[in-house]
Amino acid sequence: MPFAIPDTLKNEYEEYLTLLPLRKFAKTHKEAKIPVSKGRPVLIQGIEDFANTNPANLEIVESWIDDSVCCGKKDVYLRDLADDSIDKLRDNTYLEEKFSEKIKTHRHISGNTYNESLTVCNYRHIDSSAGTVLRVILCKMINTFDREGYECSRLYPIIANIYIDRNLIEIRVKPKANIFLYRELNRNHEDDEQHISTSSEKQATEALGSLCEWLEIKIETNVFRLNEMNKRRIYHLLESCIDIPDEIETVLDNCSDEFSRILSYFTQHIKSLTDADSAAFIDDIRTIFEKYIAITRTDFSIFIQNKRMYPVRLIASDADTSKVDQTSAGKKPLQSRPIFYNNKSMIYNNKRCDGIQFYVKKDENISASQDYFLTVKSMKGYCILSWNLYIDEDEVDYVLLRIIDLYG
Repeated sequence: MPFAIPDTLKNEYEEYLTLLPLRKFAKTHKEAKIPVSKGRPVLIQGIEDFANTNPANLEIVESWIDDSVCCGKKDVYLRDLADDSIDKLRDNTYLEEKFSEKIKTHRHISGNTYNESLTVCNYRHIDSSAGTVLRVILCKMINTFDREGYECSRLYPIIANIYIDRNLIEIRVKPKANIFLYRELNRNHEDDEQHISTSSEKQATEALGSLCEWLEIKIETNVFRLNEMNKRRIYHLLESCIDIPDEIETVLDNCSDEFSRILSYFTQHIKSLTDADSAAFIDDIRTIFEKYIAITRTDFSIFIQNKRMYPVRLIASDADTSKVDQTSAGKKPLQSRPIFYNNKSMIYNNKRCDGIQFYVKKDENISASQDYFLTVKSMKGYCILSWNLYIDEDEVDYVLLRIIDLYG
């Protein structure tokens, strides 16, 4: 039977194989003679024809599909592992034994049949700047609705990356609304009460549990502690992406004598302050000056020069449960908005952020994907990342490693 890309993956509305990876395949494999400028149907047919020419080309296409499914529009769930002894995951013999009853004979996403049970398609070790990573590609079936509103069955690939040198596990799933546990369809006897709703979050957490059980590894379970750690990590990510431009810093430094005079007037004529309160007073005055120097500018490019990513939305809460949800309009940096400075002291003193949304510029030297929005948040013990469109592996690595580097 000739090879065909699974329907789920080549369905335009599922957004697994968009024009970006299809055209990239055609450009990389010129021997396939696939016209790059054509639409999706021609590109897909060309790739299938190339796969059907010989076994070597089939392996190229099936491996490309596996890699492509790891990219794209995803929600990523990061969780700390409790084990200090996950070195066993470097051993292929150990992995083969643990996966023996769960792994497909045909070690690709394509070319297999699936049901409601999660199964392993393949696994491999990857060398990365974060150390050795065990990547496991899993898949199962789910039910959803097609564009016409009919219930249909779809593949649901799930990607797991275990960062062995960082004691960290990542579960990567496609965000999807209106998904249900898989059941065989009978359109002549549809019964809405048989629909058992699920979500991409549930699928991610259940996959995490299954994988930990199969591999005999444990996750950290203290959710409060994990949330606090993640909020500090997110704050440090913010700190690494936002700073006071030298031009404004120079103006503020030149005003230091004026700040001291304002403090002196306050303590002499209004109320005396402790040394700690005096230092906080100076910081607040400096922030007020910074605020009006920044927001009255007509050119905000000073805040994003030489930055591939910068924050446009920030959510944080302090020890007194005060909460701030700051959003800049469109792609404007937070430093162009008054509300950022109104809450800067709370954020920087607390050194925690519940979540940030970044605008990320693509690296034009290595990526053909579009600029995009990246959201990072702490929830239920996970550090969760999501982005709003298909991005390729280079971009996925860039945003993930920015976070993973904060795990030590």
